[in-house]
Amino acid sequence: MVCPQQTVSTSDFPKIALLVPCYNGSEHLPKLWQSVEAQTQPFAECWVYDDASTDDTSSVAASLGAQVLRGETNHGPSRGRNALLRATQCEWVHFHDADDRMSATFVESMGACAQQSNAEVILCQVDWEDAKSGETVLEWRYQESVYATPAAPTDMLVNIIGGIGGLYQRSMLEQIGGFDVTLRFWEDLDLHYRLWREGANFRVVDEVLVTALRHQNSSSNASLNEVWRAKSELLQRYLDDPVSSSEFAAGIGREAQNIAFRQLEAGDREGARSSLRLAQSAGVAVPNTNNSLLRLIGRSLGPWTAFQLQQKIRRVFSK
Repeated sequence: MVCPQQTVSTSDFPKIALLVPCYNGSEHLPKLWQSVEAQTQPFAECWVYDDASTDDTSSVAASLGAQVLRGETNHGPSRGRNALLRATQCEWVHFHDADDRMSATFVESMGACAQQSNAEVILCQVDWEDAKSGETVLEWRYQESVYATPAAPTDMLVNIIGGIGGLYQRSMLEQIGGFDVTLRFWEDLDLHYRLWREGANFRVVDEVLVTALRHQNSSSNASLNEVWRAKSELLQRYLDDPVSSSEFAAGIGREAQNIAFRQLEAGDREGARSSLRLAQSAGVAVPNTNNSLLRLIGRSLGPWTAFQLQQKIRRVFSK
């Protein structure tokens, strides 16, 4: 089931804080604030964390009416989100990026779900648009029923939950220690996995309430090799966790092999080899295929040779 659309009771409507970690976001904040000011139910608090920007992010945020925290050294979004979490007095929080948008009914719809359910984590559907063309390039869709099953962690590995589409009970985030500040990538994946492990109740509002913009010059696009290595290292951490189930281990192995394909395509052969070793330690055959010829090559010439051949075959058929 998903949160039903019901009439909002304003008398006990939950207080929701907007928390925006930001680096050099002065250009984007005014556009975000158009979404903020258009809300049919207002945010109770609006905060911006300026992560040591070199532009006038802090003054722009303050001029828009946000409460501003500023870091003296750039540490990435996780530390900023945790600082904002400590600053707010609201029991419900929403993390948003400066260059993304939200529907005018975001607070109303998500808050109604918080008001009418026993959830600690509430997700909405998210669309990704190309920042230049406005074309929808990706759809993040979530099924509430998945998060009530042991299959949830495996699903999270491939069906990534982004914080921009979530509403969180502050006390639950504090209970798990907030975001892992050692992660510069995949911190959202890790947060939701730890929330699920802690027993958080997930609900889904089945509406597209957030639109994220994809920029070709984003930090993740500019350092794809680092991004994929970081995910492989995070999966290794999960595999080493003694509480990980065999089902989760198999999911880790499959995703590690998917990462290896991306790494090989990007020219990171060392990273691809490392990801394949992770897949094998998770009990997944390399290459993971039903093709009897590739499996024979793997047994005779080795998994790495067969995997590279599989990658070449994929490239030919994808053209």
